[in-house]
Amino acid sequence: MDLLLVMIIMFTFKNTFSMFIMAIFLSINNNVLACQCFNSFFLNSIFSNNQKMTCSLSTDYGRVVRVSLSDGRNSAVSSIYGCSLNSVSSNIHRDFFYYSNDNELCVEEILNACRMLNIEIYSY
Repeated sequence: MDLLLVMIIMFTFKNTFSMFIMAIFLSINNNVLACQCFNSFFLNSIFSNNQKMTCSLSTDYGRVVRVSLSDGRNSAVSSIYGCSLNSVSSNIHRDFFYYSNDNELCVEEILNACRMLNIEIYSY
């Protein structure tokens, strides 16, 4: 009887531990893997598509080092050093950790916003 009780407890502990690990894994969602300054939908709500809109992309040996979106009043920038959003309602700046993936995440958000606003992306 004791062996059966021990096996039930071990099975319950194993299932509880598995559910705990799964809960931690599922709670790490896209919010952890997101740009620290903005997302494309927020940028789309701030910027209006007008003649002054520019979207530029700078690369160095195939690696994106800087992307910017601007309409003359508002600007969103992501570089290898950090991201920033300067608008009438928001002034946000975050520095990136070296060798992190943060720049790539913010670059993707700016490029998505440029696509949503139908702005041609210029490469320098």
